[in-house]
Amino acid sequence: MLVTQTWLRIHESQTISVTGSARRNVRSDLVVWRGTFFAEANTLLEAQRALKADAVRVEQFLTAKGITNAHLSPIGIQSLRSTAKESSESVPRTLGYRLSQNVEVRSKEVDRIIRLDRESVSLVESGVAFTPLTMEFIYTGAGEAKVEMPSKLPLKATGPSRTCAPPRWASFRLLPPTRRRPLGTG
Repeated sequence: MLVTQTWLRIHESQTISVTGSARRNVRSDLVVWRGTFFAEANTLLEAQRALKADAVRVEQFLTAKGITNAHLSPIGIQSLRSTAKESSESVPRTLGYRLSQNVEVRSKEVDRIIRLDRESVSLVESGVAFTPLTMEFIYTGAGEAKVEMPSKLPLKATGPSRTCAPPRWASFRLLPPTRRRPLGTG
């Protein structure tokens, strides 16, 4: 009965679809590490000086760790405001400024960047308001793996899929369509 139903499905659609899965352990070969740091002050000039000093400390930290391809983003400026009530009117007042800057490192040395992430706490200990962000781990060979892995699927096929298809996906000779008859009628 199973063979008959399978043949009817193959015969009607003229194609065979086999669904499967393949696994392959991979190791990331590229990592993107990002962090952000900021400085706050009453005036914009003070905040800029503080951020500039922190940027120098971040660059020194990265250079000491052997990182030479760090990219610092443009500075982001945020006004810290408060509203005060003066004689039935709300008057916005600037309390200070927060300047922030991001740093990004892309490297193929994954283990080295993982160590760098752990050691970045020393920036906070030196007075930099630094926060490491989540690292991105990338496997650059994913495109090749997507092409290579399906070619290995038929060798591992089991169950009904294997009985419907010859080993190694030999070509099928499709029969011309015939009139469909109910099962059991000759």
